[in-house]
Amino acid sequence: MSGKIVLIDPIATNRISLGSILRAAHYQIDAVASLNEVSSLLNDALFDAVIISLNTPLDLVKLKAMPALSTVPVIASQQQEGDAAMDASDLGANDVLFDSYGAEEISFRIAAQIQHKKTNDRLRATLQAGLNAAVTDSLTGLYNRRYALTHLSHLFDKSLRSGTELSLIMVDLDHFKRINDQFGHAAGDAVLCAVAKTLKGEIRASDLLARLGGEEFVVILPDTSADKAQGLAQRLCGLVRNLRIAAAPRQITASIGLSAIGPDRLRNGANPHFEHLLHEADQALYAAKSKGCDQVSYFTPQAA
Repeated sequence: MSGKIVLIDPIATNRISLGSILRAAHYQIDAVASLNEVSSLLNDALFDAVIISLNTPLDLVKLKAMPALSTVPVIASQQQEGDAAMDASDLGANDVLFDSYGAEEISFRIAAQIQHKKTNDRLRATLQAGLNAAVTDSLTGLYNRRYALTHLSHLFDKSLRSGTELSLIMVDLDHFKRINDQFGHAAGDAVLCAVAKTLKGEIRASDLLARLGGEEFVVILPDTSADKAQGLAQRLCGLVRNLRIAAAPRQITASIGLSAIGPDRLRNGANPHFEHLLHEADQALYAAKSKGCDQVSYFTPQAA
């Protein structure tokens, strides 16, 4: 077993003796005299375990409270067995080392804690990967349709309650099938990724960009009026038009549909459900397509 360990003990001889045991077991050790010295170490490295002397139990509490060490096992060291060991467990220590332990047992206990941490790290990574896969599009890295519609539903309900504005932009690449037919699906994927990157670079942190499927994207704009959303939509349309992609050397354009709700429409009882807002943006999008593509259309009854 190998790993990186922080050893905290105010007594130099303790740091030297325990450090020697750990280095002999092939661990990399950073030995410090106080908790104050740990913060600077955390800025530069990740650790697999922390060993701290129980001379100051309050330091153990402070150590467990550090966000950077939330998943790192903390092992207390104590000269003699007794109530202090129970106190250490109560304060959150994962294990306690006593002076009576030999080098082999110390190495075994630390190895067990590090192995447990690595197992938990893998489980967390697997869980996070599964969560990411459930809400993101694997090609572009954007949120997927399922997450976008759930997010839109929440924002729509918030707008209904508070009377705040909410705008929706739908972006559909024009004649995308021709790109796949002429240059191949790899080129089509390159176009989708380039468009996704371009759109993402123009939105705020509070906005949400998702790939709805195929060559269609949606931008959800909370607290945004139709006028401001239209300005963004026009800018996005121009940016897509100016894209040059080596894998697909032809003009790339997009048709964009826009819908919005605000205090006036809410007072009139319009848009009782978020799907209506989505449908309106879709109708506006097809109006843009019918007018020749490469343009923005805002939903009106005439655009339906």
